[in-house]
Amino acid sequence: MKGKYFLILGVFVLVMLSVFVAAVPSWKIVSCPIDSDTDIVFYGENGFGGVGDLSESWLVHFLDWWVEQDSSISYVELSADDVQSNCNFEDFPDLKVYVQPGGNAYYQQNKLGSEGKAALIDYVNSGKGYVGICAGFYYTASDYFWQDEVYDHADLLGLYPTVEGSVREIADYEGNPEYAVTSLSNGFNALYYGGPTRGYEYTSSEFPGESLADFASFGNGLPAVIKDGNMLLNSVH
Repeated sequence: MKGKYFLILGVFVLVMLSVFVAAVPSWKIVSCPIDSDTDIVFYGENGFGGVGDLSESWLVHFLDWWVEQDSSISYVELSADDVQSNCNFEDFPDLKVYVQPGGNAYYQQNKLGSEGKAALIDYVNSGKGYVGICAGFYYTASDYFWQDEVYDHADLLGLYPTVEGSVREIADYEGNPEYAVTSLSNGFNALYYGGPTRGYEYTSSEFPGESLADFASFGNGLPAVIKDGNMLLNSVH
């Protein structure tokens, strides 16, 4: 009889342990990776998070180079959870720049969702620096034309009017290859990988902000880099 009670007690303990273990993730204390001395953050979820592996690699190489030139610079990578809820950007007054890298704008807005959208809109409206690169530029817009089709995903930021791409004369994203090194009006060369612009086929050549660099192969001032207030929006890498 005593053995039967021990068996019942053992089963009960195992059940309770399984419940406890299953519940642990919801009890974990989450923390924001941003420190008080962090200058730059970037969203870095790959795959269905929407950030391209190459885009992240290029950005990290650039930031590492910057840190080598100025050791006071500090940067961290953020997950979707960090942007949505783990981090309150208002808690970090010394944070200067948020970067939304290239990749896939649909996946980015889908992963970051309405919570991430609200957090980033509040961040931009606070006046701090925001950089959108390629897909990150598409993500910043209200909607966009992509390969002749218009997309108005619900959780795009809506901080910039309609943009469009790819610029086929430079590199058709459906071509082979889908990218090209192209010259800019400021004398630099850059990698074009399907990024957006204004005034190409479906959008007005008038746009908020100012062009810091145009695609040199177009005589009508097709913008490749736009500064609009505290946002720096890059079609190129």
